[in-house]
Amino acid sequence: MHKSQSKLEKIICQAIKEHKFLWFYYKSSSGEYWRKVEPYILAVKDNGKGNIFFTGYVHPSKEGKIKKTNDNQGQYLLNKINIDKFEVLNETFDSVKISYEKIFGELPTIDIICRVGFN
Repeated sequence: MHKSQSKLEKIICQAIKEHKFLWFYYKSSSGEYWRKVEPYILAVKDNGKGNIFFTGYVHPSKEGKIKKTNDNQGQYLLNKINIDKFEVLNETFDSVKISYEKIFGELPTIDIICRVGFN
């Protein structure tokens, strides 16, 4: 694992625990632009054999083409994130905006590293 990816894991887990927004530059099939995301889960795909990613609610932006399906849920591979274009914002969230099942239901294809919780 790359050193910056390991550092990113720690930063994202802390942001998930503290319910803080993430702001980062990301290239995907929907475009290359800055994203603002409420992170809910950091996990490893394919039962620990795949890539590390995080998922959460993506706030709409003028650059992004938000899909009408999928509750505005985005998934982001850590190995595609430049730590120099990544920031944890002081802004916080107090609820999950994606269907409960997608975050707290049975998720048999991933190994969860950390997940959002509310008291």
